[in-house]
Amino acid sequence: MQIGYATNRAVLFRHTSYLYDECYQPPSRYKMLDVINGYQGKVKSIDDINDSSCSLIYFDFDYYWNHPQYKDHYQCWRPDGISYIEFCGAILDEFKLLPDYQEYVDSVRQRLSIDHETIGLHIRRGDKGIETGKHTFVSLDGYEREVRKASEKLGSKRVFISSDSEEAMGEMKNRLDGYDVFWDEDEKRYDNANWSMVKENPEMRRDETMTGAKIIDLFGSCGHVIGQENTQFAKLGGSLCCARTGNKDCMTLIEYGSEEVVKYGSRSSNS
Repeated sequence: MQIGYATNRAVLFRHTSYLYDECYQPPSRYKMLDVINGYQGKVKSIDDINDSSCSLIYFDFDYYWNHPQYKDHYQCWRPDGISYIEFCGAILDEFKLLPDYQEYVDSVRQRLSIDHETIGLHIRRGDKGIETGKHTFVSLDGYEREVRKASEKLGSKRVFISSDSEEAMGEMKNRLDGYDVFWDEDEKRYDNANWSMVKENPEMRRDETMTGAKIIDLFGSCGHVIGQENTQFAKLGGSLCCARTGNKDCMTLIEYGSEEVVKYGSRSSNS
């Protein structure tokens, strides 16, 4: 979507059954294959995206992400006069969950009483010890520091934690003595590389998609979101929080290693 805005092109989505389920309502009555079949192979790659004579451009994520220029050029792009979090939030807010997903999310939100006076904390473990090297995740010290700052700013001590680690959540609750710390106790947690687990167990795809959609939307209902800079749930939830509250300062991203707070969209790793 960002590239579509940056190049003034309409965006069509490919219908895919890869790993996870489609949880959002179709943003268009057209699918990419509906259009591509009418072009008889006259489809260009992203290399020709700025050529207006090329009507249809195919976006290949792996090619884009590993390209020496495209990722850095487009990943942090935003229109003039708007912050990155506002831009991402506006895009994400246009995607509406399918009715059964929305009904489930609403029921969990009501059960947990999550609102704009709640701090959303995403403690990522699992695959962050695999994707980016062993134990490359933010320490609980870093999270605790930022929760206390957000609490003072928001004037609330309600903290909703989402994590794939029961141990990390329990320790954080002990650290935050005097706070109302809670999580969804009905959620199943595996503390592993989720994508790999779902790939090997495709019967889990719907439940795991439901969990992911739930976490993003619940964070979007909070008043402030805290997470690791390279985790999507925190960034998407924080962007949605901005769209719903109008607060551009509603998210804190922490860099693993340095434990410093970084600006959302300042580089490809935190965009």
